[in-house]
Amino acid sequence: MSAVTADTIRRSVDVPLSPERAFALFTERASTWWPLATHSVAGEAADTVVFEPQIGGRVYERTRDGAEHDWGETTAWDPPRGFALAWTVDPACADTVVEVSFTATEGGTHVQLEHRGWRGAKRETIEGYAGGWEVVLGTFASSADN
Repeated sequence: MSAVTADTIRRSVDVPLSPERAFALFTERASTWWPLATHSVAGEAADTVVFEPQIGGRVYERTRDGAEHDWGETTAWDPPRGFALAWTVDPACADTVVEVSFTATEGGTHVQLEHRGWRGAKRETIEGYAGGWEVVLGTFASSADN
């Protein structure tokens, strides 16, 4: 499911994992599924994704040579229900928030991502991120099936 409004991107996937396992895969093992080569600051040089598991924690990528690139700061941390980030990776995203929730379903977990606060952003930027989040969640869902 997906939707894009004037200032909110919504993307969602269903995965065959409990909310606890889906949350852990998303936050503790992001390096195993995040498409770093195409969806990171460093591209092919990116090696890991780190979520510091607390409010005020950083979310960042680390390259093979140890350089770090911040993606955001955690503003809410409520395992396994969800988390929120002040998304800072791109100046075009200043003041935007990424919120991800994990809701139990009969077959696993519904994962909902909202990226909001795009007031004044160019339409191309919003559409680019909308497509990017679709790729990221698709990769996450594929990894959850394995």
